[in-house]
Amino acid sequence: MANQYHLSLIQQGSDSWNRWRGQFPEIQPDLKGAELSAVDLRGANLSEVNLTKTILREACLQGATFWQATLRNCDLRRADLSQAHFYQADLRQANLNESNLDQANFGEALLDGTNLANVDLSTVKGLHTTRHAGRSYVDIHTLYRSQGQIPEAFLRGIGVPEHFITYTHSLLHAPIQYFSCFISSSHQDAAFVSRLSADLQNQGIRCWSIFHDLNNETMDLKRIKETIQLHDAWLPVLSEHTLINDRVGREAQAIIDLERLQNRTILFPLCLNQAYLDLTSNIPFPLLQNRQKRNFINWQSPTAYQQAFTELLQDLKKADLKKAN
Repeated sequence: MANQYHLSLIQQGSDSWNRWRGQFPEIQPDLKGAELSAVDLRGANLSEVNLTKTILREACLQGATFWQATLRNCDLRRADLSQAHFYQADLRQANLNESNLDQANFGEALLDGTNLANVDLSTVKGLHTTRHAGRSYVDIHTLYRSQGQIPEAFLRGIGVPEHFITYTHSLLHAPIQYFSCFISSSHQDAAFVSRLSADLQNQGIRCWSIFHDLNNETMDLKRIKETIQLHDAWLPVLSEHTLINDRVGREAQAIIDLERLQNRTILFPLCLNQAYLDLTSNIPFPLLQNRQKRNFINWQSPTAYQQAFTELLQDLKKADLKKAN
């Protein structure tokens, strides 16, 4: 059970927390088992803090310091841990699945049963010095995303077989060869979505889709965020059938937040209705104000469709290049 006073302090944010840590450096805070999902603690001093079984899922911990912190069984799934310092931290059984580890430092961190699935380890510092009390876990997504740039000593330490370590060398010049997008639309626009999906697939772009008017009660904010993070581009189809409701608003806000976090374009609106293209009516969709929107109003015309599709394809290829860089 977390110390309630310590919990109340951390909930005030990094500035208040860091001031308190500076005033009382001898105190080792106890946040064991605390629920801190999606909290913003960028730059927080979490050195020597007990974070055993603490839930920090989707938290912003950019630049946070975890020197000698205890993070056993800590839930860090999809957290932003870029530039975080885990020097001599206890990460046994911690779950870092899909977290952002860009420029993080794992110097002398202790691992055992640590989940490092679907993460990019290519820029993580100190991996060759990590300590291993047992096996930890990476998956094929981690190997591909890291493009083979993982120290052999680290791979051996977590228990990767020798022949598989040899295989990872072939990934140095073999980045992921696909780009994925997610199409959100009304089921009444299914014919357009079917055609668009087929054409994108033919161009080597993997596609998934959802009809928001059939699933608006079954996909909560957590699921929306998880789905968005699995894809490189989000294509909302805006037509006379489009539902502008709370779910669509949450979806849009989650995309915008992720764009800011990753500094790249994810949202590519597709207009089947002139009102969305011109924004001349009182449509409650302010996120479109400064967006490049592709005109598919006359999509049933082969010429008009092909022109709009070519422009969309160029947009996605630019996004793919930025992702690769």
